[in-house]
Amino acid sequence: YGEFYEELNEDNLRYFLLNLDKYRKKGFNPGNKQLFKLIDKIIERWKMLDSLINIIYFIIPGAVANMMPVFFKKKWKKLKYPLDFGLTINKKRILGENKTFRGLFAGILGAIITVYIQLILYDFKLFREISLIDYSQINFLMLGFLFGFGVLFGDAAASFIKRRLNV
Repeated sequence: YGEFYEELNEDNLRYFLLNLDKYRKKGFNPGNKQLFKLIDKIIERWKMLDSLINIIYFIIPGAVANMMPVFFKKKWKKLKYPLDFGLTINKKRILGENKTFRGLFAGILGAIITVYIQLILYDFKLFREISLIDYSQINFLMLGFLFGFGVLFGDAAASFIKRRLNV
């Protein structure tokens, strides 16, 4: 085991485990059931970790969109106008003072920039492997807009519901 362990790195471990899984599916069995149970657990965890990395990379534009309004709090002062235009329902603001056009535009801009960076990074093998989206086939402006608007619309909808429920 010592020689194998010294040569072990992430690339050849992944190759080794994925190929062992293929051989096992074809009926290959060296007779050591405990070894294969261990290999199955390693493969299962590796696939879960791989999926987790894919998901995290996928949601980065949404996370950036959600953070951007905080970074622009003191900028774009003319856009500090509430999304609900100050309107009320049953004497309660629809969304409140903190949901502004400045935050909406900052979030959308942040998501578009993040998707553009992901598009550039897609040229590198590592980022192609972790991407759930083929960035060479998408319109980064549209995807960035949809991420930014979707996240901030969802945030505004949650704010609306919380105000109605007095949370």
